[in-house]
Amino acid sequence: MRLSMMLTSLLILLPAQAMAWGDGGHSIVAEVAQHRLTPHSFDVVQKLLKSEFSAAPMGPVSLASISSWADDYRDKHKETANWHFVDIPINVEGKKSEDVTYDEGRDCKPSDDPSGTCLVKAVEEQLQILSKPVDFNSASAVTEHTKALKFVVHLYGDMAQPLHCAERDDDGGGNGFHVFYSGPKQNSWEVRTNLHKVWDSLILGDVQWNWNAYVQDLEQTWLKGKDESTFLAGSVVDWVNACHQQAVRAYALVPADLTLTQNQLKDEKAIADEQLAKAGVRLADALNKAFSSYP
Repeated sequence: MRLSMMLTSLLILLPAQAMAWGDGGHSIVAEVAQHRLTPHSFDVVQKLLKSEFSAAPMGPVSLASISSWADDYRDKHKETANWHFVDIPINVEGKKSEDVTYDEGRDCKPSDDPSGTCLVKAVEEQLQILSKPVDFNSASAVTEHTKALKFVVHLYGDMAQPLHCAERDDDGGGNGFHVFYSGPKQNSWEVRTNLHKVWDSLILGDVQWNWNAYVQDLEQTWLKGKDESTFLAGSVVDWVNACHQQAVRAYALVPADLTLTQNQLKDEKAIADEQLAKAGVRLADALNKAFSSYP
């Protein structure tokens, strides 16, 4: 929805990495993934997600409907706060920004940190849980696996948001980098915000208000005719490093006057489309592999 000046003024005061790929972005990734689930994986997803209802719903439960659950969970579970991002620095002394890659010791908190480790570790750990076949007769096992599913769906979305994979001069993934945004749906007036918020929701909102329509656009344009298997090469660390490079591009798109306008929207959308589409394909592959050994 369109933000008021008062709301955006409050947003820039939020602590580093307080925001996440907006609900729309997470829904887009989840929906792209759901289109690519095998029938068996879809059935497992339904068993897990419907287990949380006292009376199972008649229709299917979509991945998009739970794709932002982890953000709500974090509010009362601060031990998962750091799971949503990995602050790989843009500027490292002696290195070009394009040569900087994930360094666990530098970019990930230790396992005993009260706010959790980082996005890379969280994805790997939750996938480990999800990849062990669940005993559907065990309520505790079903609860654990359902929770892991909801985390994996969400974190694959976070792993695609460029500003969740980078920081510059301790700006908390762009949260501390104040900019002005003037996109086509802002009626040409400038919104004072931060770069993180621009990538969370303002770009997507200016491209397409309806996230389901955005998915259809991706399927019919960006994804159409592509060999999706090429998106699956590499590991979580490789994809985070690629996400970091997209962040390098995102920072570079900010002009000297700090005002992002329609002049930048085409390049921003190209980055967003690629990240959202690839994340959805990768999420589907991860779930299909995780559920392949389930009964």
